[in-house]
Amino acid sequence: MQDYYAHSNRAESTGSADDRLGVSTFSAVGRGVATCQAPPNAGTYVTFSGLTSGYWFGCSGQDDSQLPAGKCYHGLEGFPGMNHAGTNKDAEGRPNFGEARRLALESTRTVINRLLDADGVKNNLKATAALMGVTTLAFVVDDTGSMGEDIAGVKRAVRTIVNTAQTAGETPEYLLVRFGDPDIGEPFVTMDADQFLAQVDALSPGGGGDCPELSQGALLKAVGASVPGSSMFLFTDASAKDASLGATTDALAQERNIRISPVLTGSCSPVDPVYKRNATETGGQLFFVDRGEVESLFALVAPQVTGDFETLLLASGSLAGTSRDFPIAVDTTVRRAVFSVAIDTLTAVSVIRPDGHAVAAGELGVSTLDLSSGRVVTVDSPGPGTWTLRVQGIGEYSAAAQGNTDLFIESFEFAQYGNPKHPGFFAISGQPLGGQSVTAVARVGGPVLSASFEAVAIDATPLSPLALATGHPDAEDDDYTGTFDIPNTAFRVLVRGKNAAGFDFQRIVPKLIRPQVARVVVDLASVPDAIPAGRATTLRFSVLNAGPPALFDITGRDDRGFVRTVVPTTLSLDASGLGNVEVSVFPPAATPDGTSVRVTLLATVRGQPELANSATVDLIVRTNSAPLCTDARPNITSMWPPNGRFVPVGIEGVTDPDGDPVNVVIKEVHQDEPLTSQGNSCGDARGVGSSSVFLAATRAGSGDGRVYHLFLEADDGRGGSCSATVRVCVPHDQGKNECIDQGPQFDSLGTCR
Repeated sequence: MQDYYAHSNRAESTGSADDRLGVSTFSAVGRGVATCQAPPNAGTYVTFSGLTSGYWFGCSGQDDSQLPAGKCYHGLEGFPGMNHAGTNKDAEGRPNFGEARRLALESTRTVINRLLDADGVKNNLKATAALMGVTTLAFVVDDTGSMGEDIAGVKRAVRTIVNTAQTAGETPEYLLVRFGDPDIGEPFVTMDADQFLAQVDALSPGGGGDCPELSQGALLKAVGASVPGSSMFLFTDASAKDASLGATTDALAQERNIRISPVLTGSCSPVDPVYKRNATETGGQLFFVDRGEVESLFALVAPQVTGDFETLLLASGSLAGTSRDFPIAVDTTVRRAVFSVAIDTLTAVSVIRPDGHAVAAGELGVSTLDLSSGRVVTVDSPGPGTWTLRVQGIGEYSAAAQGNTDLFIESFEFAQYGNPKHPGFFAISGQPLGGQSVTAVARVGGPVLSASFEAVAIDATPLSPLALATGHPDAEDDDYTGTFDIPNTAFRVLVRGKNAAGFDFQRIVPKLIRPQVARVVVDLASVPDAIPAGRATTLRFSVLNAGPPALFDITGRDDRGFVRTVVPTTLSLDASGLGNVEVSVFPPAATPDGTSVRVTLLATVRGQPELANSATVDLIVRTNSAPLCTDARPNITSMWPPNGRFVPVGIEGVTDPDGDPVNVVIKEVHQDEPLTSQGNSCGDARGVGSSSVFLAATRAGSGDGRVYHLFLEADDGRGGSCSATVRVCVPHDQGKNECIDQGPQFDSLGTCR
C-alpha cells in the first residue's frame, strides 16, 4: 500500500483511495503517454489521464539516456552527487507525502476489513484471533517408555492450562510435537481446545531403550510450526541424541523470538549442555524437577495463555552459597507478576515488596510453588514500585520475573540503514558483528511515556547504554532508532522508562545477543516465490569473515528434513574473506501443497561453538503449478470496419502445466481514447466479468487508432492463478491495419458498471 501511493500519481490525480487494490488488476499509461517534464524536471507532472510511476536506473537511479521521452524519475535526495528530481513520496517533506500516507492508511483499513468480513473469518473468533497474530503455546514431549509418570503429569497440567484459557475466554494456538527413538511426530497445531486435549490424551509411553532421544529435531520442527513470539516447553528425562542440531534450533528460535524452556526429570549426564543453551540463547528457563512435580508447573505456564506475558527480568549465572538481589521495576500495567528461580542446590528464594516486606505464602493474591530445585511465586495485582528477587544457593541458577501487562517490547532488530532507492531501516538476519558500530530499530507498545535502552550481561549486570531515540525521518513516529557500539560480550537488551501514568517500568528482550566474527547473507535472487515438490531447489548464501583468518564449519538444516546437500561444508576464510555456499532443498513429491519450510545456514568457527552466525530463509512448497498466462492473446487482434457494432472477443493461449481446467475471466476493459460508441450510453465494452466480451468496433476519426486493453485473470480451481493484459486494435484505416497505443486511460464501461 505504501509503495503504491508513494510511487504512483494516485495522490495527485484523484485524492481518493484506490478500491481496486487487492481486488483487480490494472495498468499504467502506455509508453507513448507523456507524464513528466524533461530532465532536470523529470519530477514535475504534465497534464495527462491515468496512472504512472517513476523510473530508476542502476545504483543512482538516474540515466537520461535510458529514460523514455516524457517519463518521470523516481528521484533521489540526501546523497550528494547523485541527487535528482523525481516523483516519489517516500519521506516527510516530499510533495504530497501527507496525502499519500493518508490514502495508504485508508486502503490498509479497507483491506483489513475485507479480510475480517471474508467467509470463514467473519463471526469466527478463532479465525479472527489467528489473523490477528495470537501466539502459540507449544509442548514438545518425550513419549518413550521411561516417561510414563511424566506424561501423566503433562496431561493433567495441559488440561488445567486449557481449562484456564477457556474460563478466561482466551483462544491461544496450541501445538504438540511428540518424539521418541527413532521417530519424531509431525507438529499438531490447533486452536480447538477439545482437539488439542484429545491429541495430548492420546500420548502413550513406549519404546526407547537407550538414554539419549531426538529432542533437538523435535524442537526444530516445533519452532518452525509456531507463531513468532511464542513460548515452548520441552518435557524429557533424557539427554539429546541429536545435540548437533541444537545450534540450528536456537538460531531459528531466536530469529522467530521463540522462548524454549526445558523441563527435565532425568538425564544421561547431570544436565545435557544443549538444554542449557536452548534456554539461555532463547530467553527461556530450564527446570530440573522430580517426576511428581511436572504437573505443578502449570502455575508457570497458565499466565501465558493470554498472550500478554512479558519478561521484566532474565538472569543466569552461578552462586557459591551466597545470595544475589535482583531489583525489578513493576509498573501499574502489570496485572500479575510471576517470579521464578531454578538452581542446582536451593537455599532460599524470596520476593520482597517495595515496602521491604517479603511475600509470604497464604497472603491474598499470592501463590507459591516450591520445587526440588527452584521456586515459583505468583502475585496478583502487585503494587507499583521496585520489587526485589533474592536468590541464595549453590551452583548454576536462572532467575526470571514476568508479568501479564499491556506494555511490551513490540520489536528489537538490528538493521541496515537504507539504500539510495529506498531510505529506511531493513532488518538483518542472525547476530550482529562485534567490534563495530551497529544500527538497531525498536518499538515499545502500550501506554509508554518514555523509554531508554541498555545492554545487560547474562547475569543482568549493566554493561552500557544503547543510544536509541525516536524522531528519525525515515522511521515511524514511535520507532526508536540509533547507531552505537555494542559490548564485546554476550548481552541482552533492557528497556527502562515511564509508563503513561508516570510509573517506572522495565522490560527485557529475552533472546541472547552474541557479537560475531562472521555474517551469513542470503542471495535473495536464489529464493523463489515457491519451491516445487519432487524437484530440487538450490539456495545460495555468502559468508563474510569480519574477524581474523578462521576455518568455518558450514551446516544447513530445516524444520522438515528437506535439505539434501550443503556445498561446501567448510570454508577457510582470511580476514575480510568471502565464501559462497549452495544448499539443495528437495521436498518429496507427496509433500502437501502450501507446506512451509524454514532453511537455516549456520557458519561456526571450528572449535568455538559460541562464534556462530546464521541466516534463515522461509519457503513455501507448491505441488500445484499455476496456469500460464504468458501466451495469452485475444482470438481477434484487429476489428474492421469501424461501424460501431459490438464484436465478440475471447481469450486464447492460457495453459495449465498440470492439465487442470482453467477458468478465464476478463476483469476490466480500458481503452486509449475517449468513449465514442454510437448510441451506447454505457460505454464501449459489454460482458466484463465473463470469459469473453463484446467490444465496439469504433475509433476516433482524428486519432491514431483505438487500442482496447483487456485485463484478465485465469484460475485453475486449486489455488493457482495468473493474470495478463491483451490488446485489441481498431485501426484508423484499413491500409495500415495498426494502432499506436496511448495506454489504458479510459474505462471502456463508462458510467455503467
